[in-house]
Amino acid sequence: MTAVSLSLTPENRLYRALKENKDNYTIDSKGQVNLKPEYANRKLQVVLANLKDVKVQAR
Repeated sequence: MTAVSLSLTPENRLYRALKENKDNYTIDSKGQVNLKPEYANRKLQVVLANLKDVKVQAR
């Protein structure tokens, strides 16, 4: 019988997120991850749409 343990460290989650979205970013020679503008804009629009529903009160 073989036992397998899976650890979800931040590095593993980052790797999985990058693998699932490989068409939406580029990596430069220094290893810096840059989102493609179209993808970043789409995600920003989703966040802004969600923020419209948030009610803020000043005290």
